[in-house]
Amino acid sequence: MKRLIIGIIFIVISFTVSVSSYFCVKNVCNGLYGSLSQTEYSADKSTDMALKNASLVTKEWQSKKIILSFFVTHDRTDKLDKSFARLDYCVRNKDTSEIKKLCSEIKAQLEIISDSQTPDLKEVF
Repeated sequence: MKRLIIGIIFIVISFTVSVSSYFCVKNVCNGLYGSLSQTEYSADKSTDMALKNASLVTKEWQSKKIILSFFVTHDRTDKLDKSFARLDYCVRNKDTSEIKKLCSEIKAQLEIISDSQTPDLKEVF
């Protein structure tokens, strides 16, 4: 009987971890997506504001990529990391047209990651 109870507890914990990872990835992707949308919008309006927003987004990525690397395959996070490195390079060169293109490219990558996440027990075991 004790083994059965311990087994059920492990299954419940595993399911909880799986569902919480799903929501964590969704929240991170949605937060970055919103910041990138704001940067893309500001690229049309003001060069200084676009550069400031792009710089803030790259700093936000540095803090959130660690969280994503726990739950998403490394090939996807590596692609995002390269795209954010290019965005940082464009910020240093003050290239707003390229910033806008990169923002839409990164947003597409984030959508793919967000849409491919499903709560699954395979992720836990």
